[in-house]
Amino acid sequence: QRDERLGWTGDAQAFAATACFNMNVATFFTRWLQNLRDDQRADGAVPHVAPHVLPDHAFGAAGWADAAIIVPWTVYLSYGDKRVLAENYPAMQRWLAYVYQRAGDDFIWSGDFHFGDWLARDRDDLGTPYGLTETDLIATAFYAYSATLLAKIARVLKREADAETYEAVAEQVRAAFCDEFVTVNGRIGTN
Repeated sequence: QRDERLGWTGDAQAFAATACFNMNVATFFTRWLQNLRDDQRADGAVPHVAPHVLPDHAFGAAGWADAAIIVPWTVYLSYGDKRVLAENYPAMQRWLAYVYQRAGDDFIWSGDFHFGDWLARDRDDLGTPYGLTETDLIATAFYAYSATLLAKIARVLKREADAETYEAVAEQVRAAFCDEFVTVNGRIGTN
């Protein structure tokens, strides 16, 4: 991927399905996810890269850190091996608990650093890699997506009580997202 040499979590979660389709990467992702778990902070924040070699503040960006849930789910869907879900389940729970704490009672994840719509071409004239889409919108969307996936993962692992909890969280986040970012005409109310 271009000139990058680090295990960027955002790139991994975006490309995992393609990698799984093109090659047998189950062993690779199993090892990479071990690195991700090893570098996850005690508060649940997931690093921007795995293994973590960036500054100590390089943790917890929406979309990037959601790789802790998206990649195991993608590997499971591709190969049907539940072990990748079971091995990563506690780390997934810690990540979603971190997001839950950061978003608070209104379920809108705002105010934290996120890469957002990284490398979007809509800001080239300003010389910035950050796209125009609000990072709070993107962070909240990933929050809903990860909660939804974690509920599905809990069902696969026969953790019914957890599944119901995460389904409820996902529904609350979806409702908050619509209240905050969707107009009465059903359009996203941001650039």
